[in-house]
Amino acid sequence: MEKSQLMKQKIDELSEMQAKNLLLDLFSELDETDELWFEDHLKHQQILHTKTVHIVFGRTASQSLKQAIDEHVIAFPDVLSMGPIREVNTWKGMEARFHWFKENLTDPYNEFKKMKRHMMQSFRDLRRITPEQEVVLWVCPNAAERIGAAIVLATLGNVQTVKWINTYEAYRQIEQHDIPGFPRTTGEVTPELLSEMNKLSIEALSEEEVETLKEQGNHWLESDSLLRLKDGEDVQIYEVDSLDAFIIETVQTMQQDDFVSAGLVLGEVYGSLTDYTGDAFFRIPVTHVD
Repeated sequence: MEKSQLMKQKIDELSEMQAKNLLLDLFSELDETDELWFEDHLKHQQILHTKTVHIVFGRTASQSLKQAIDEHVIAFPDVLSMGPIREVNTWKGMEARFHWFKENLTDPYNEFKKMKRHMMQSFRDLRRITPEQEVVLWVCPNAAERIGAAIVLATLGNVQTVKWINTYEAYRQIEQHDIPGFPRTTGEVTPELLSEMNKLSIEALSEEEVETLKEQGNHWLESDSLLRLKDGEDVQIYEVDSLDAFIIETVQTMQQDDFVSAGLVLGEVYGSLTDYTGDAFFRIPVTHVD
C-alpha cells in the first residue's frame, strides 16, 4: 500500500476526539514558527498599490466594509478593550496577550491562533503604507475601536493624510431617525450604509490631532490594564472583575427556577452594556444564585 493511501486509511480510522487532538497538536507545533513567519515577512514588504487604505476594527466590520468599498482594507479583528495590550503591536506583546486569553477565556472553536496571526498580519501591513497614501480610520466611539485607532496611529509611519470616519455620527448624518446608543460598533452598520458613509465629505485630521492620538496610542502600548471601558467621552481603566457584579445581578433578575441558561444571560448582559468588550470576555460566574 502506498504511503498516501496508508495515511488516508489511518486518518479515516481516527475517532472524532482523536482527530481533534491531532489537529490541536499540529497547531501547537506551528506556534514555534510563528515568530519566524512574522519576522521573515517583514523583510519582504510590498507597497500597497492603492491611493487610499482603509483601517477598521472588528471581524464583522471588516467583512461589511470590504463589501461596501473597492479600496484596500486592513482589518484588526481583535477587541482591544479587554485583555493585555502592552506592546501589542510587537510579537512579544501579542504572545503575552494570547497567552492571557488561553489562561482566562474559553476558546471552543480554537479561534485564538487564527486571530493572533491575523492581528500580526495587520500590524505588518501597516508598514506597507507609504507617506503619500491616504489613511481612513473607521471608528465607532467605543473603547475597543478608539484604543485600536490610537495604537494604529502610534504604530503607523508618517503619512500626509489621515481621515477619521466616526460611524456613530455618520449614521446620524445619513439616517433620518436617531436610535440612542446605535450603532455601538462599526460592525452593527450595514455594508450599504458604510458605502454611503464613504461618500461623505470628511476633513483630514490636523497634525496636532494626529500627534495627540499617537500619544494616546503610546500610552495604551505601555499600559498593564486588562479592562478598558468608555466613561462619558473618555476611556477609563477598570479592574478585570468589574463586570462580575453586574453579571450576577442579571442572573438574579432572570432567575425563575434553579438554573438560568448561560446563553440567555450572555445575551442579556451583552445587550445591556453601553460599551463593547466582545462576548468572549464575559465569564458567567454562576448559573445558580441563592
